[in-house]
Amino acid sequence: MTREEARQADLVLFAYSQGKPIQFKHKTENSWEPLQYYAGKSWSFHDFDYRIKQEPREFWIILEQSGGVFPAYERKASAEACVGKVIHVKEVMQ
Repeated sequence: MTREEARQADLVLFAYSQGKPIQFKHKTENSWEPLQYYAGKSWSFHDFDYRIKQEPREFWIILEQSGGVFPAYERKASAEACVGKVIHVKEVMQ
């Protein structure tokens, strides 16, 4: 294990100790699975990749009458202060 891999493992283990959702996948596969289905098993950083479950992104954009689009706003109130149609965007994660 490299030092960078150890730092990443430390972040994941700390998040797990704080009750945050963790996902894992075998290093040869692409599909992430929730860790709770395999609770009680030992960690194997050699065979598996682990990560803190990603949260979906959520933001608002402004569509002008001319068809132009303003950049994303993280807060709805900021977007609503602009002129144009407010579009709420929420990422769908599978």
